[in-house]
Amino acid sequence: MKRDPDPVLLRLITHAFAAQNHIVLGASSPMVAGYSDRHLHQLTRLSYLAPDIISAIVDGNQPAHLTGRKLLRMGALPLCWAEQRAALGFG
Repeated sequence: MKRDPDPVLLRLITHAFAAQNHIVLGASSPMVAGYSDRHLHQLTRLSYLAPDIISAIVDGNQPAHLTGRKLLRMGALPLCWAEQRAALGFG
């Protein structure tokens, strides 16, 4: 069954790329202005999710157990896309 995209997950992904631009390129964004360095780094690592994981989140096809809280609080998100899929329950 198709679900609507989770607005919390969508916001996290959007903020992740804004945080990455802020940290890597020095491009300020009102979207992440005022965030602590720790939070910016937590968000930035989400910008390195596998493209198919990001697409699934945008389409609302992520596993039901994957919440914004779980994604943001996940300690060591693997950089390897296959390991990300396994850790996040994408089969």
